[in-house]
Amino acid sequence: MKTSLLTFFSQRSRQDASAAEGAIGSLENVGLVVERTLTIGGDDKLAFQAEIKSSQAEVVVVLPEFALFDVAEALSFAGYRSLGEGFFEGKNLVAVADGKDLYEKLSNKLAERRGDKKGRLTFKVFGLTADEIRRVTNRLAAGEKEIYFTVSERALDAKADLFYSENAPKMRVDRIIKDFLSELGSSVYAEDDVSLFERFHDLMKLRRLTVSTAESMTGGLIAAKIVGTDGASDIFYEGMVTYATIAKERRLGVSHKTVVEKTVVSSEIACERAMGLMANCDVAITITGYAGSSAHPDKNDGLCFIGIGVFGKVEVYRFKFDGGRRDNIEKAANTAVYLALKTVLATD
Repeated sequence: MKTSLLTFFSQRSRQDASAAEGAIGSLENVGLVVERTLTIGGDDKLAFQAEIKSSQAEVVVVLPEFALFDVAEALSFAGYRSLGEGFFEGKNLVAVADGKDLYEKLSNKLAERRGDKKGRLTFKVFGLTADEIRRVTNRLAAGEKEIYFTVSERALDAKADLFYSENAPKMRVDRIIKDFLSELGSSVYAEDDVSLFERFHDLMKLRRLTVSTAESMTGGLIAAKIVGTDGASDIFYEGMVTYATIAKERRLGVSHKTVVEKTVVSSEIACERAMGLMANCDVAITITGYAGSSAHPDKNDGLCFIGIGVFGKVEVYRFKFDGGRRDNIEKAANTAVYLALKTVLATD
């Protein structure tokens, strides 16, 4: 379903941009595609009414508190009547953001107005940007009026939702699903709305395995995300954040010779840390690298080595992320668990 997004601009606040971005993501999560966004001045009542009257799609109004006029009154003068709960009806539907559940309500309202029941399938994808996934989904759903995708992504962890009308031919929906899975291949790690860390937890629990982590670059984020999943005690053995070189040597048995010859940010160190962990667990996840600094940027910012050990065998992967410090840390943490998930899946 198509919709427009309208937000008010306030000279006293810069929240409008982030609010609009958040609203777009929330709308996509319930199957509403934002075709157009517009920001108008908080004192421009005439521009607001003109936009409402000319819109050919449903309109979502974000940050109504920045308007210097009564939004409900302006809608009334534009020929709209209140339906309650922030909804107004005229030639189309206008929703004024008034709560976190607005978007789901809006999706349901639109379905009621159009007499359209829709199905939804969710795919979780890792390692591709939202734009890369959209290039696939846009091509697969090209020309379709009753079948479409929405895609959202954060730190390489993406969700692609396939929406389809009850009137859409089942064979066509099945063909699009098959082609989507075929093109994205092993990047799809789940066919339901489950987080990467929940998927990893369920697999580890199913196979009765335990995992330990040794981190420096990510500062314990991998362990924190694993522990943040319900039932983490079933699979999580221990986590270490070893920043100092001597801590790597004392706690994990890393060779001082390796440190001197290869430096602490190397594939060899990632491997030795994993071997040290596996004395007490089935699966080891280790990472060493440079998160980066905005104050003192360096060519090595984002470089990291991730070690994945399973039953005594270790594989090390090299990555060079290109975001800021926080972005690199989150991408590295997510990537490490994704690699562990893939490795365990491939292990008999």
